[in-house]
This record gives sequence, structure tokens and C-alpha cells, in this order.
Amino acid sequence: MAAELYAEAVTLPDAPAAAFREHGLVLRAEGRRDEASAALQRYLELSPQAEDAAFVQHYLDELETRP
Repeated sequence: MAAELYAEAVTLPDAPAAAFREHGLVLRAEGRRDEASAALQRYLELSPQAEDAAFVQHYLDELETRP
């Protein structure tokens, strides 16, 4: 349910960066690695100076290195 709501939220033209982060985290938890990576990368593009950018980058690195 959460994944669907975030998926809808990120399609809105004024979707906040945080929606991409949350969407990515939900997708990551569901094991949807490629989609999670894309959403988290979009979050960092929209909010490169975010306080949690290092954590999000860690999640991205983890998604890229784990089989």
C-alpha cells in the first residue's frame, strides 16, 4: 500500500524530494532494487545538500554492491 501511494506521489509535478526518498526506501524494503535505486538517486538529485544524503548514498552503494 505505501509503495503505491509513494509511486503516485512522485508522479505529481510538484512532488517534494522527500517523497522520492520514502518511495525508494519502501521499494528497497520490498527488494525492488532497480526501482529503489532510481528513486533514491532522484532524491539526491533534487536535494543534494540534504542532511541525510550520506545515509541515502550508503543505501545506494549497498543496492549496487549486493547481489
